[in-house]
Amino acid sequence: MKGFRTILVLSFISLTLNVLKAQESVSSIEYTQKARVFKNLKRAIKKPNRVYGLDLSNQGLEEFPIEILTLKNLRFLNLSNNKLKDIPDELDKLRYLEHLDLSSNKIRTVNQSVGNLHQLINLIINKNRIENLPDNLFDLPRIKTLIISDNFLSQQDMKRLNRAFQGSLIVTEIIK
Repeated sequence: MKGFRTILVLSFISLTLNVLKAQESVSSIEYTQKARVFKNLKRAIKKPNRVYGLDLSNQGLEEFPIEILTLKNLRFLNLSNNKLKDIPDELDKLRYLEHLDLSSNKIRTVNQSVGNLHQLINLIINKNRIENLPDNLFDLPRIKTLIISDNFLSQQDMKRLNRAFQGSLIVTEIIK
């Protein structure tokens, strides 16, 4: 019994360290000087070709602002801590997107459009209600960080994630 507790505690410490490393790597993303991160969608839409980063976290958004899809050069998108339930099918129009944070929302399904974001390096979708993942998500060529804990994924999807993203930083946890 003591051995099991020790393993459990070590596993928890390891998971905590992985989360901290992931948050550090995600927050240390640096963009060029011209890549200002906008925090106001109305201002960003006025200069769509000059928007490389958009942070609409903690805005109480219940629907994905479809205007975001006009920001063709977008590389960083943070929509965390909102009330989003869906991801638009057209999200893959943001073909240069490298960082996508949809954590702490109410998303149930990750659709095929996320798996079509071939430039994606960081995908943060933890603390949602995700039950399954699209097959093409497992083929993202550049992914380095995937934070997907606190969802409702099956054991099968968890195993697929670990196989597909070996060598990437994956923070996972099953809470079924």
